[in-house]
Amino acid sequence: MNEAETRAELIDSAKLTPLLKLKYHDSIADAVADLGQPEDIGRVFSGFQKYLYLSTTPS
Repeated sequence: MNEAETRAELIDSAKLTPLLKLKYHDSIADAVADLGQPEDIGRVFSGFQKYLYLSTTPS
């Protein structure tokens, strides 16, 4: 497992609901209306995390 994958695991998917509530003022229904079904939101959240830690310059 590389560093990006390791760090991505640290951003627990359990943190997704509080993030959505913060962004959508405690309205998960509004989040779903904007972002899609909960399963899709979770999949995207998990999928993009590894890209947060990739270097923008070649190693």
